[in-house]
Amino acid sequence: MRQPDFAGLAQHNRGEYLSGLAESWALAGEREKAEAYLRRILAELPGSPYAQRATAKLADWSDQRALNCQTCH
Repeated sequence: MRQPDFAGLAQHNRGEYLSGLAESWALAGEREKAEAYLRRILAELPGSPYAQRATAKLADWSDQRALNCQTCH
């Protein structure tokens, strides 16, 4: 739904959308789909807190720290 405007959103908004999708797919047991969003975070938001968490999750899937709600709460 937000895809046409996605690139114009602030980093926070993009990070929350992508990390929320990654986390949802991971919780649903869809690791490949979650991984795709984590890799997209790395590509589109390098150096951000979202990229740091995506890197950690890709390295250790048992890491239970939340992927989203990092910079606002």
